[in-house]
Amino acid sequence: MRFHRNWGSRRKPEGVGGGNLATSRSQGRGGEVKGRVRKGLGCGGLRLPLLSLPRSDHRHEGPPAEMIVLAPAWSPTASLLLLLLLSPGLRGTPDCSFSHSPISSTFAVTIRKLSDYLLQDYPVTVASNLQDDELCGAFWRLVLAQRWMVRLQAVAGSQMQILLEAVNTEIHFVTFCAFQPLPSCLRFVQTNISHLLQDTSQQLAALKPWITRRNFSGCLELQCQPDSSTLVPPRSPGALEATALPAPQAPRLLLLLLLPVALLLMSTAWCLHWRRRRRRRSPYPGEQVLVLDGRGHLLGRLAAIVAKQVLLGRKVVVVRCEGINISGNFYRNKLKYLAFLRKRMNTNPSRGPYHFRAPSRIFWRTVRGMLPHKTKRGQAALDRLKVFDGIPPPYDKKKRMVVPAALKVVRLKPTRKFAYLGRLAHEVGWKYQAVTATLEEKRKEKAKIHYRKKKQLMRLRKQAEKNVEKKIDKYTEVLKTHGLLV
Repeated sequence: MRFHRNWGSRRKPEGVGGGNLATSRSQGRGGEVKGRVRKGLGCGGLRLPLLSLPRSDHRHEGPPAEMIVLAPAWSPTASLLLLLLLSPGLRGTPDCSFSHSPISSTFAVTIRKLSDYLLQDYPVTVASNLQDDELCGAFWRLVLAQRWMVRLQAVAGSQMQILLEAVNTEIHFVTFCAFQPLPSCLRFVQTNISHLLQDTSQQLAALKPWITRRNFSGCLELQCQPDSSTLVPPRSPGALEATALPAPQAPRLLLLLLLPVALLLMSTAWCLHWRRRRRRRSPYPGEQVLVLDGRGHLLGRLAAIVAKQVLLGRKVVVVRCEGINISGNFYRNKLKYLAFLRKRMNTNPSRGPYHFRAPSRIFWRTVRGMLPHKTKRGQAALDRLKVFDGIPPPYDKKKRMVVPAALKVVRLKPTRKFAYLGRLAHEVGWKYQAVTATLEEKRKEKAKIHYRKKKQLMRLRKQAEKNVEKKIDKYTEVLKTHGLLV
């Protein structure tokens, strides 16, 4: 491996070729100048060789007047000229004038034709704090209206695009001027599309007499009205220009000091709230609560499926737990549960095991036995499960699902005997069987009344649509042609 050094002390021993590598390449045969010009890296002209004067702190091995260096690729005059050309102050203002009027004489008809086919209450936004300028105000409003026409064309149907294109053609001349980006001080308010089209027609009418007489080069930047808090207070004619500004008020200083503390408290509260939500919420975004109707399901099969779902992160609600079935006859299941009731801690029965009597709690304990409930993952899964006797609000107005893989009629032979969890709970000490049955009867009666009202309203709606069908035929056809009705 060889190292090429380009140090000043390593000179060629003699003559014209003396000096370092860069200076020795500057001369060739016949004394002509060579170097970067030959390689195409210069700017087109030959560089003049300059004589380097001897320095006291540098050792030269050749004659003092023979050290030759290259002239710079850019002369100082050319660099200065380039800087002057690139200076933004000398570029000039972009021209925004029109020798011929780009506004047609039929723009009002074109805009009126579009407004006949549009929804009159379609929401759009307009600037509310544009500066009231006699020359530029109309031009600025047309710029914002033209941007809305482009947005509407992107989402409109084929027929509507033709009408929007016609209106956009009327105001497309504003794009010929190089406008600056919209300022951040602009405030937009929501209004109807009919107001925007009406305002566009008025601005075109106001601008048409002056479009060829004025130069709009000073209107290329939209300006906002100054806020009342930023207005400069009026000065008296004799006021001194060097008057010191008043000191900032004490409340503002106090607010500035309290701002970091408030931000810290807000961030702390948000972190605590986010941790709580993370523990309780389902990890599936947009996943709704799964409401299951327990009536007619087998206890063990339903508990296994529910345990798997809550472990996966879904929120599950099981209602009507008193209607859950248990395979085997009632007498056998009662003996098994009575044997379970006798299991307790001899020295301190208050430490467990705890024996639940309500059907919902019996089902909950069955699911708990299928979960790793002594770990944080199991506790979080158990928190996502809710069980109820009967169907309390608000679940009485929600759609309830069944699990076909756990239904008794699917999984149990017709000749097999089974027991109801509600009856078993009543036999071992549940005291609310009659109360739950009464509440269920009331709920069913309310549901019948609601269903009858719903059917009556649907019948009246169909009759009303049939009565006005002939009157709205022409409007229906227009909506169908534009794809708003199928």
